[in-house]
Amino acid sequence: MLIQCFSCPPIETNTYLIACESSREAAVIDPGLESYEHVQASVKEHQLTLSRVLLTHSHWDHIVEAATFNKEIPVYVHPLDASNVLQPGSDGLSLPLPIKGCTSILDLEEGKKYSLGNLTFTVIHTPGHSKGSVCLYFESEKTLFSGDTLFQGTYGKITLPTSQPELMGPSLKRLALLPPSTIVYPGHGPATQIGHETWLNTV
Repeated sequence: MLIQCFSCPPIETNTYLIACESSREAAVIDPGLESYEHVQASVKEHQLTLSRVLLTHSHWDHIVEAATFNKEIPVYVHPLDASNVLQPGSDGLSLPLPIKGCTSILDLEEGKKYSLGNLTFTVIHTPGHSKGSVCLYFESEKTLFSGDTLFQGTYGKITLPTSQPELMGPSLKRLALLPPSTIVYPGHGPATQIGHETWLNTV
């Protein structure tokens, strides 16, 4: 599994380019500001075929360039966060720059398995930071893309307009059940492992 991270301005949002090394099929997770050119350059360098955008949630810093990618490939998001991808800013967060909405989106469904080449990932719905926050779990690769649900040493804000504070605890408890060796790639900051986040057991 190929994983590349691009830290995007203005608040260092992590955009990930992931790919199946055997099939060369690739996906973008959370396309932040200035990510399009970086991703396209890497796709060309590694001879990949970009097939989709996967959104862990719809806050503006994670969807800035989703519409640009959407001209060429489909965008997937959980239904509860879909409206803000179609009309950025409808979630009540002020936008620091103009953001175009996607013209069409597809659903990331809780518990459903999706394929990326020879890779398979499961969608884990983890509401709290936003209603439609999800984590993408590649079980065979022991890899989790956690968006803004789980960071190294902490969790995402639960004071935003579409946050659900009462649901963050149950969401984190679900993640605590994953194997300790699971590598976590968050929406901001460095990677970690489930086993290193021992505080999860006290949530």
